[in-house]
This record gives sequence, C-alpha cells and structure tokens, in this order.
Amino acid sequence: STVALANAVGGVFLFGVEDDGTITGCSESDPQALMEAIYDMTRPSLFTEIEAVETSDGVVLVVSVDKVGSPVATTSGIYYKRLGKVTKPFYPANDVYSPADNLDFSSKIVEGASEGDIDLLEVYRLKEKLRIRDSASALPDLADTTFLDNLKLRVGYGTAGNNNIDNNMYATSYGSGHYGINGSDYITYVPGSTLGNSNLKWEKTTTTNVGLDISVLGSRVNLSVDFYNNESSNLLIKNKIPTSTGYSDQYQNIGAIRNRGVELVLNTTNIRTKDFTWNTDFNIAFNRSKVLELYGNKETKYFIQDYESRMGYKIEVGKPLGQFYGLVYDGIYTTDDFVQQPDGTYMLKDGVPSLKGFDRSQVKPGDAKYVPQTGEVDENGNPVWSTNDRTVIGSAAPKFTGGMNNTFRYKGFDLSVFMNFSFGNDVFNMSTQRFIGPYLSNQNSLAIMNNRFTLIDPATGKEATDLVRLAELNPGQYGDDIMWNISQSNKTAISDHSSYYIEDGSYLRFSTITLGYTFPKAWIQNLKLNNARVYCTLNNIATITGYSGYDPEVSAEGGALTPGIDNSSYPRSKSWVVGVNLTF
Repeated sequence: STVALANAVGGVFLFGVEDDGTITGCSESDPQALMEAIYDMTRPSLFTEIEAVETSDGVVLVVSVDKVGSPVATTSGIYYKRLGKVTKPFYPANDVYSPADNLDFSSKIVEGASEGDIDLLEVYRLKEKLRIRDSASALPDLADTTFLDNLKLRVGYGTAGNNNIDNNMYATSYGSGHYGINGSDYITYVPGSTLGNSNLKWEKTTTTNVGLDISVLGSRVNLSVDFYNNESSNLLIKNKIPTSTGYSDQYQNIGAIRNRGVELVLNTTNIRTKDFTWNTDFNIAFNRSKVLELYGNKETKYFIQDYESRMGYKIEVGKPLGQFYGLVYDGIYTTDDFVQQPDGTYMLKDGVPSLKGFDRSQVKPGDAKYVPQTGEVDENGNPVWSTNDRTVIGSAAPKFTGGMNNTFRYKGFDLSVFMNFSFGNDVFNMSTQRFIGPYLSNQNSLAIMNNRFTLIDPATGKEATDLVRLAELNPGQYGDDIMWNISQSNKTAISDHSSYYIEDGSYLRFSTITLGYTFPKAWIQNLKLNNARVYCTLNNIATITGYSGYDPEVSAEGGALTPGIDNSSYPRSKSWVVGVNLTF
C-alpha cells in the first residue's frame, strides 16, 4: 500500500491507499475534517467508485467518489448529522461492507414518529486491478484476456427515510381574519385549508440495485446495466378530503408502492482515426410502478383521485400509478342515430345509448356521446352511461425513456448532437379542455371548433330540425375530426372526464446541437493564446411528436398520484448561442 497526503483546514492528513485505490486508514477522526480532506485529495487517480475510510477511533465511513476523487455521497449523510454507530467490522480487502445506523428528527412529523432509519451496503467490485484471489470462482482473470478490458459487478441495498412535506403538518395551522359585528371589525382566527394529522409517519424507501459494467475492444465499447427495485411504504401524500370537514386536503400515509426497472448506458467509439472521431453515448430506461397496498379499509382495493374536477386517476392495488380514469369518447351523434317525427322534429332511435337520467327527446345530432361499460339500461331497455361507466383511459407512465448524444470531431471542427425521447406515455391536455369552449355564449373557442357540427341553418338563421337538411349542412359528420355542436344541452362535453383529452405524449426532441471550431496552435501562438475556439449552440430546435399541445414533456402536477397534466404550461423556448472560448 501507499500513503496519500491531503491538505485540509487544520493540517495535513495521511491516508493509507492500496494499489487498487481502496482507502485503508486515516490519521484524522473528526468527520468534518475528513470531509475537507477528501475534497482536497492530492492523489485523484487512485480513487474508484466506492471507498472506505477508517478513522483512528475505529469508525468506518463509506464514501462514493468520482474518477477525480471528488465525493459524491456518504453513508447516511453522517457529515451533516450525528455519527451513527457501526454495526459491522471494517474489511480493508476487496470487499467493502459497512452498514451504519442514523436517526433523523423532524419538526414536520410529531415527535415519537420521526425516526428515519438509514442503512447502506455497497459490496463487491471486479476490476482489472481488483481480482478475486484465493477463490474457486469461475470469473476470468482480466489480465489474461484481450477482448474484455473491464468487468465490475455492483450490488447495493439500503433504506432511506423521507419527510419532504410542509412543516408542522401534524397540526392544523391558523391564520388571522376579519369579522364584522354591529359595524365593528374584529380580528379572528381562521383555520387553514389543510387539516393536521397527528398520526403521520416517516415515508420509508428500501432500495436494491444490481449493476454490471463491461468494457471491451480496448474500451471502445462500454456498457453499464442496472436493475433496481425500490419499495416505498407510508407514502406521504397531500390527499383530497371531503369539503364537509371544513378543509380541502390533508397529508396522509396512504399506502405502499414499488418502482422496478432496468437502465442501460452504452458508450461507443464508432470511428477513431488521426483526423476523425465519432463517439456515441446512449441511455435508455424502463420503469414499472405498482401499488402494493392502500391503507385504511381492508376491503379498499382502489380509490379515485380527481385533479381539479377535470380528470380522474385510479390508484389501484396491483396496478401502476398514473392511470387516467374517465369516460371513453365515442364521437358525436350523427343524423343516422335519429328518426324523423311526423311533426318535423326528430327522436333518438331505440338502442342508441344516451346519458342516464337525461331526456332522450332532448338529445341532438352533434352531441357528444360515450361508450357504456357496465351494460346498464333505462326503463325502455336502451343502453345508458353514467359516472359508473368510467374506466382506465390511458397511462401517464412511459414504456421507456432515454437519450443519445453523438460527438463528431474532424481536425479542428467538432459537432455534438443531443436527443432525448419518451415513448408510450399519455398526456391529459387540460389546456384543450379549458379553452376549446365556449363555456359562455360570448366566449371564444379554439380553431378546431370551426369544424363543429352545425345546427343553425344559415338560410333561415334558425335551428334546423329536418334530418335531411342537417345532413346537407354537415357533410363531414362521419369524419374522425368532426367536433360536437355548441348547443346548451351539450355543454358538459367541455368538462367531462373524457378520453378525448388524453393524447399520446411520445416524442423525440433535438435538445442541443453544438458546432465548434478550434483554431490551430500555429494561428494563435503570436496572440499569446494557448487555445481559441468559436462555437454555436442551438437549444430545443425541433421536437417530433403527435401531441397537439405546445410541449409533450410537461406535467403541471409534481405529485406521484396525478402525473402527466398539461395545464396551460408555458412552452419551451428555442434559443441559439454564439460564443468564443479563449485560454491564455
């Protein structure tokens, strides 16, 4: 082993470092000084991903560092909390095994329920300079291979507490208000809109991950594969409650969920010559969520979470989060759905579905209609729909997401193109629902309403009741893009929880394109410059998507229960930057 020096406030500290980069000891026991020392480490080339530090009093700290020696994370955040007790001995050999306990205390949750237990286990790495010896393992000796340059197995396990909610949510807060009595103004107490909950507990997440890093062909191809399984219990959610309580919401521990998935990162050097190189960085992630348990009534298997009374979400045991819940839109009534009456009026044909409890004689051609799901009928045997016919109409969770960056270099020129993508996720276009209109007779509408079903005969200025004439006025009534009429009886079409407003949010975005040129040294040496480069960067230059809104990569709600909402979100701006980099 070797000895590394680290300068820190208060002096110079000694670190014992093995050839593989493992830290085997330190001359300093103070945690804060250790952190400063690690930041100032003077031997960055020795450090790998997971390191261990043993203080002089026998305390073991696990530190995750990057390739230049800068710390990324430490067990339990112990540099900023109290130092937890070590429950396992320190092994300065190939394996690093160092769980630690840590207790956090919070004013957000009532005392006695505020224990966030954190354990960490990072075990086992394989590397060219870190091979398993004295073992009957069948793993290859990397020094004896020409194809395989690097092989590393990573296994991680840990639990973490979360209390990321507003302060003092175990109690109901009050503010000041005014109340007039007999001409006098009195200051009063006014309760807030959020009801306190003294039974709140810490949210707890248990994480397991297994990763494999592989480098081949002289490290021209590098692949990292990670499988993770995160299970969270006592989820802290700001949940809607009946307004009859006098409050609108309350923080609750509502249940348990699981997020499981695979992430792949691929780095390749596609072409490498004297004058030209082409490198590609590609990543893709597959995540699947699942509701494991809902607290409260043992018979409760699901509940419906509404977003501003405009769209429902079904949170169901055994199903993923982000399920949109509403009625299945079935287009509009055409003139074929009606029969002409002798008095010149029309009536909906028998067997054609209608809204439950609504007078069928008031249904008009061009009204919006939905698909009955439950098989319910009215007293005459005609199918009807109601809120009971709501079903899952989409999912905000993508099937996969990812990105790709291609970098090209030819002599002094460099070009970088970064793209990111998402596939299979739906978006609730609440902007369309809000502005498609009209809500009122004098309110404007979106342009798509120009293609609506027309009831008014321009020849008479009155509403037509003859089905033949209505068919003449609406030759496109059978088209998929025909919009409903704007009659008074059809106004719920702009507020129904309807699949019409659920759109495919898949996209491919050209996020960043940068073109640069670095001047040859011979051109700039007389200018006392070491390096000179000019460049131009285009940001958010193009997005390929079928989404009708401004941006499919949007959600107005950050909560886990109601994702994928476009509620008048501000569109992303396109921009370009021209710059010069000079090194003197």
